[in-house]
Amino acid sequence: MENKIKKLFWSLVNLVKALAIDFFVAFGSVFVSVAIFYSFDVPSQWKIPNIIIPIIAVFIYRVLGRIFAPGIKKFKESR
Repeated sequence: MENKIKKLFWSLVNLVKALAIDFFVAFGSVFVSVAIFYSFDVPSQWKIPNIIIPIIAVFIYRVLGRIFAPGIKKFKESR
């Protein structure tokens, strides 16, 4: 029983760590690209909504890629 709890705990720790890494990669890549794009735009406009939506999209893309990667890999290897 104790081993199952430890295994579950470490699985949750690894999941949270992977999600945090995915979020920071998404945030960093989108923030840098949007910051470069808007550096040539009108500086007085509010840009936060334009940054948050792509961050969420990239985060979801990375999470779905992490979920479906084993199945896609098996499919490619079977061909």
